[in-house]
Amino acid sequence: MGAGIGGIVFPPITYQLISMWGWRSTYLFLGIAMGAGVIAVGTFLRRSPEEVGLLPYGVKEVPPEVAGGHVVTENLLLSTGHSLRQAVGKTAFWTVFLCSTAAVFSFALVNVHLVPYATDQGISPATAAIVMAMLGLGNSLGRLGLGALSDRTGRKRMLITVLAVSGIAMVSLIGAREAWTFYLFALVLGTAHGGAHTNWMALPGELFGLKAVGALTGTIMTGGTLGGAVGSFLAGYIFDVTGSYSVAFSTGALLLLIAAGTTVFVLKIPHKGTQRYESRPTGKARGRT
Repeated sequence: MGAGIGGIVFPPITYQLISMWGWRSTYLFLGIAMGAGVIAVGTFLRRSPEEVGLLPYGVKEVPPEVAGGHVVTENLLLSTGHSLRQAVGKTAFWTVFLCSTAAVFSFALVNVHLVPYATDQGISPATAAIVMAMLGLGNSLGRLGLGALSDRTGRKRMLITVLAVSGIAMVSLIGAREAWTFYLFALVLGTAHGGAHTNWMALPGELFGLKAVGALTGTIMTGGTLGGAVGSFLAGYIFDVTGSYSVAFSTGALLLLIAAGTTVFVLKIPHKGTQRYESRPTGKARGRT
């Protein structure tokens, strides 16, 4: 939820700071404050429960790695699964990569160009700012609510749903004229995108294990950020050439619907109780993944 809440809270704070200090001093202050905050919070992070003498959540029995009442640093769960090289050879990896790239492409397109598009339709700048705040609110709600719901419905079903809803919402934006239509669009797209983000962040560990989950997630998010860079630039270029955002919004919608369709037919989620990762458990841990 933090990203969505930040999108609501920080723009007005930043605006006030810029009005007092100017944008250069404000950016310097924000950079130092964020850097200090990350370092401070990072000191409390631990790699695994074993680092502080605990077992992972859900472990009901003592694995062989526990000796003499002490838990060794190596976590069985963190040592099982596919490497990055193994995972990139799987169709499932590229399916998640495509979903992330398409979703961030479309969301960045909207995030950068929604206000000018809305004002072009006669919406006041103040109303357009509220629309952006609702986009952030929906994003937070989607990350928390749809993330929790996907624990029950399954990642694949939820990912297909939110991608399809995002695509339909992008199409509806082309015909938006009244303030309430922009409010509704922002809330729906923000919620759907938040749900999509939560799912594609969770999928690498569920599909390929935790051995290289950092590298896998980082690679997938790299595709997303590249998609965001292209989407925001391409939408501006299309507008400069055509004088309209219709083609840009249609492109984003098409990519989202293609990603949803690809997920239906390609992505295979392991069933509960099946061997999901390549591992060599021993002793009491045999068969546990």
